[in-house]
Amino acid sequence: MAFTAASTTSVVEDMEAGVRTGYTPAGLVTLTNGTWLFTDALIGTNTAQDKFNGTRAARVRDGSIAMNFDKPDGAGTISLKAALFNLDTGGALKVEVSDNGGASYTNVTSTISPAVGLTSALQTFTFSANMAGNVRVRISNINQVAGQRINIDDISISDYAAPSTTPALNLSPAALSTFSTTTGTPSVPQTLNVSGSNLAAALSVAAPAGYEVSLSSGSGYASSVNLTPGGGTVNTTPVYVRLLGTTAGAFTGNVTASSPGATSRSAAVSGNVTAPAPTLSSLSPGSATAGAGAFILTLTGSNFTSSASVSFNGSSPPTTYLSDSQLTAAVPASAVATAGTFPVTVTTTGGTTSASGFVVHAAAAAPSWETLVPFDSDVSATATDAAGNVYIAGSFAASSTFGNIVKSIFPGYFRYSASATAQPGPVRKPGCRA
Repeated sequence: MAFTAASTTSVVEDMEAGVRTGYTPAGLVTLTNGTWLFTDALIGTNTAQDKFNGTRAARVRDGSIAMNFDKPDGAGTISLKAALFNLDTGGALKVEVSDNGGASYTNVTSTISPAVGLTSALQTFTFSANMAGNVRVRISNINQVAGQRINIDDISISDYAAPSTTPALNLSPAALSTFSTTTGTPSVPQTLNVSGSNLAAALSVAAPAGYEVSLSSGSGYASSVNLTPGGGTVNTTPVYVRLLGTTAGAFTGNVTASSPGATSRSAAVSGNVTAPAPTLSSLSPGSATAGAGAFILTLTGSNFTSSASVSFNGSSPPTTYLSDSQLTAAVPASAVATAGTFPVTVTTTGGTTSASGFVVHAAAAAPSWETLVPFDSDVSATATDAAGNVYIAGSFAASSTFGNIVKSIFPGYFRYSASATAQPGPVRKPGCRA
């Protein structure tokens, strides 16, 4: 009996229609889709010892079960359920296919023994046959210990499908996690896997604007990379993707894999580039005197940008960008008209610095002169006004200070200030008495 439909993609022999109670002699058993040759094998129905899906399974001792008919349309994959019988521990499974009516067989798998997964629990095993034409399947117990048994159930054979000759690409995953970095620093890379088959030309992987790709995680980044197929195939290859970080902003797009004749594949990427937070380390000058007038303040720090702004005690003086570590601000006279300690900060798209204090000192009192003792009779004055102020005669060089001159002429009689301005000619000093 042949398979009922040549185009059936999966046909199952579930052993439920089979009857065979002894291991020997070898004989044919009629199952759902045809007859099978049982050699040293039977149909087991012992619920305590046989492992089956339903009410029965094939039990193979030192032999095999083999199709006694051809399945047209070949065999793509073969799957079956198998387990060690009862408490046996020495059975081993082997699956073979034939395209010449069973005259010879080809292995489709290495031996499946307890050491590599065959257990006392019924489980599914799947094998690739990939054989065209009329096909037969043989399933054997390759005993490691004579007399050990295995159960076989639910044999499924799919049709053979000839390999496609159409160029094809794969790119996964479909999207990467969101990238994040600061300006001037590329992001940590993420990985895409790309492969291709039946390719006639190179496989190209291209990055969208703001991103780069490479075949190495640590170097070689560019806007695109190419992979050369071998025999039309590009095996699964990791491609590393990173966000450039050249300018601040949000960047979205698709990494695209393409090759002539193949449908392009893409993976979505998105990410954000932010400016690093600025820092302010010093001010020059660091202080001024109240009423001193407008001046240029130099600010030194890091991560400054051309759009940076300076705040001086809440006002915004005109700011000039010199470099990523230096700015200047034109501070007006009104900002330092009164004494105090005023906060200075720098703001960029990356944030605002901690405040640095700029000290405005109170203006010093004007220097004054006082009489220490009255003039004695040896000191004469040229004139005394109605208020009793004395005018002292003398000529004073413009290059010296008044106080130093008075001290040299009248030592011990006047207190003086070295900052007093030199004045030529007769000088009037309040408080001098004849």
